[in-house]
Amino acid sequence: MTTDRQHGDDGGRGLDRGARRRARELALQLLFSLDMNPPQGTQGVHVALHRGRDRSLIAEAELAFAAGDLPRAEAATAALLTLDPRSARGREYRAALDRKGPMPLPLGADERDEYLACAATSDMLDLADQLTRGVMLSVSEIDAHLSQASTNWRVPRMALVDRNILRLACHELLALPETPVKVILNEAIEIAKRFGTSESRAFINGVLDKLAARLRPQDLPPA
Repeated sequence: MTTDRQHGDDGGRGLDRGARRRARELALQLLFSLDMNPPQGTQGVHVALHRGRDRSLIAEAELAFAAGDLPRAEAATAALLTLDPRSARGREYRAALDRKGPMPLPLGADERDEYLACAATSDMLDLADQLTRGVMLSVSEIDAHLSQASTNWRVPRMALVDRNILRLACHELLALPETPVKVILNEAIEIAKRFGTSESRAFINGVLDKLAARLRPQDLPPA
């Protein structure tokens, strides 16, 4: 599979490539968590996404305040209070921005690393939520496709990270025809480099090549 990444990506209109990558990474984190602790129906998925968004927006606000980037802090605070008008953190941030309360304390190294792992803007979170819901609504169909494409590993026996990277990419192949196949496959490989093991890249590459040939043959270059 080629690693050419000079193709457009319409998944997440209005977001640049880095923001779309971040949304996919957040979706992977959410899917990993939901796989570890299966939700009770669609309401359970909704609760998990709500908690994830709250955590990401708090992280975004804290990093913005630490950097002295008040417009960014303003955007994160507004999104947090839209999510939950009673949010204690949101009210604290609002008071700080209005000069009616103290600014958040400086971040320690551990806090900063924790926030960097999950911080995101509202637009990134919208795409992450869309991708996560799409996978969860069609996970049985997606796993059936993965089973056909992976002859050596049954889906339940795949590593958690690998399985959910594949689920995410399969969902995009099935449901987002506006996103080029090369983008979907290459994004999955790049995310595998960061979150998977040394063996993840080759495994995911092989499965996705077969999936793309099955699901989007018309979008592949001639052999």
